[in-house]
Amino acid sequence: MADMTRSWLGGVMVLAGALATVVTCSSEDETSTVCVAGAQQACLCPGGIEGVQLCAPDGSGWGGCDCGTGGAGGTAGGGTGGGGIGGAGGGMPASAYEVPLTPPDCNSADSTVRFIQTAADWDDINDPAYRIFCVHPGDYTDVGTIQLQEDGSAGQERWIRYYDPNNPTDERHPVQRNEDERAVIEALRFDDGDYWIVRELTVRGDWTVVMLENGADHNVVDRMLVERSRIQIRDGSDDNTIQNSVIRDAPMVPSGDRVCMILSGASTGPDVAVHGTRIVNNEIIDCTDSIQLYRPDGSSHDIDFGGTVIDENDLYLTAAVYSDCSGNLDPQGDCACAENAVDIKAAGTGSDNIVQVSNNRMWGWQRTDTDCGGTGSWGDAVVVHQGAQYSLFQSNIVWDSARGLTFANDHHSVVDNVVVQIDNPVDDQGFAILLMGPSSEAYRNVVVDAHAWGQVEGDDGDWRCNTLIAAGQGRGTPGSGLVADYNFYYGSEQLALPGDHDIVHDQAADAQHTELCFLAKRWTGPEEICLANAAPTPSSPHADACDPNLGSRAGVGVHDELW
Repeated sequence: MADMTRSWLGGVMVLAGALATVVTCSSEDETSTVCVAGAQQACLCPGGIEGVQLCAPDGSGWGGCDCGTGGAGGTAGGGTGGGGIGGAGGGMPASAYEVPLTPPDCNSADSTVRFIQTAADWDDINDPAYRIFCVHPGDYTDVGTIQLQEDGSAGQERWIRYYDPNNPTDERHPVQRNEDERAVIEALRFDDGDYWIVRELTVRGDWTVVMLENGADHNVVDRMLVERSRIQIRDGSDDNTIQNSVIRDAPMVPSGDRVCMILSGASTGPDVAVHGTRIVNNEIIDCTDSIQLYRPDGSSHDIDFGGTVIDENDLYLTAAVYSDCSGNLDPQGDCACAENAVDIKAAGTGSDNIVQVSNNRMWGWQRTDTDCGGTGSWGDAVVVHQGAQYSLFQSNIVWDSARGLTFANDHHSVVDNVVVQIDNPVDDQGFAILLMGPSSEAYRNVVVDAHAWGQVEGDDGDWRCNTLIAAGQGRGTPGSGLVADYNFYYGSEQLALPGDHDIVHDQAADAQHTELCFLAKRWTGPEEICLANAAPTPSSPHADACDPNLGSRAGVGVHDELW
């Protein structure tokens, strides 16, 4: 990976030189133009992927690096190609882990099709004579919890899909429809039901649930609107996908958690395993935690969430849940009635069974005000703790939060993330990256504008090729056996364990970074976000300076392969 990045950077430098030559040969005033008006050139996005810069109309300089996707880099690994009808959303690329879907026709001549127009029609939902259920717009909340127990099979999945006979080709997401155009249910329970696809319904209740349990496998929940409700997976339910959905507006409960997407470990034994969950392309708004992989406090039984992939989601808080830190809602407040974007309390078990969190956008997280919601958090966008091991965090973007990424315990890999605008106005705990446990690694991360760039206290860790710009100081004592080198400090305090190949400049501007621009709010937007100084350029002193052997330390991180 490092060699590819260096080779690509070389190409960028050659391209930039060629454009400069064009300017020199064609311009009458060489001192007033930097590039050809309207020209474009490649630029480097975090993770080594290619973005595009445009020259200003007056030729005075290059614009920000537009990295296109919502993620900071490419996907961290392979997966099923995405797409389907309306899959990507908002002009943003779909996750590589999305399940591609083509809804079946609602054909009245097909004997396997059942149209649902009244509450009584739901009585046939598990009738094996039907496989395709076409739900008309309407309010079906009086039905209560809809139970899915009959099984489909691969290639013969059982479908529940939205269908408006007055607009049969409507491809809008439910969040974009008017209330009278939605099909609204109260709750949904996959009770050992396999191979169901549920698409474009609205779930709304008083903290009701879409539950997958008792061995409900190979199900897809797609393009749903879930309001004041949650999605929960438990009890050995494997290979389920939650995708392209909007989950929002969890009720605020003083000293209580309302997690919108949860993988659940039992309160006591026996051991729990929930494998292969995909949470992709969703927008999760104003929840205590957007996503939680749950281990009960004080529990000791084994909980295994290996194979979980959390990719290309927007996880954020709005001013509607900010408070004055004393239980009173205040859109300008410094606290929130919430906790974290991603809270992982149990994860994988080994290098072949990890949890992957990649290409997500997370913002707006503040320290918890327990008087209005949540049980307490420093305001970390991400916290991995309570015994969780073997997690990969790659190519995520975090901004405008009290804390960035926090990792306890062992065997975590933190690679190619961008963490910007980190400050906790309530105290001095505004850390961008905390690597607290042993045998963990952090490579090629970019931190800009932080109260403190973090701590690297875990033993036998690895901290290389990270770029820190106006990122304050490092805290704590470096762990025993820590390898720290090839890090780049601009207007930031160097780690107390300096590396021979570190680059240190007093001024943040010396990094010669540019804007990182991308899209967020996949379903309720999209909205373009540009983060100042978050993208390197070919002129950055560290552009060609990274160690090519990242990941080479045996037994550190999620695997022993080179990054």
